[in-house]
Amino acid sequence: VALPLDIVVEIFRHILPEEICVFQLVNKQWHKMLQHDRLWRILCVKFDMNCEFVDIKNFGCCWKHFYKFFCNDLR
Repeated sequence: VALPLDIVVEIFRHILPEEICVFQLVNKQWHKMLQHDRLWRILCVKFDMNCEFVDIKNFGCCWKHFYKFFCNDLR
């Protein structure tokens, strides 16, 4: 049984993005569910990545790619 997206987002917004990437390996359903742009946008905002001024199309059209780019840029 699939959970509604609102519930998934509420649960996983409290988990570190690195852990979410591990949870995506559970099965195909979890992988698809945890790829959702809405979740990654919330995580980018949560970790103060200045998302308000970002044209997401420059980062492969998804917030997960932006998150990865931002984190790699910090290293």
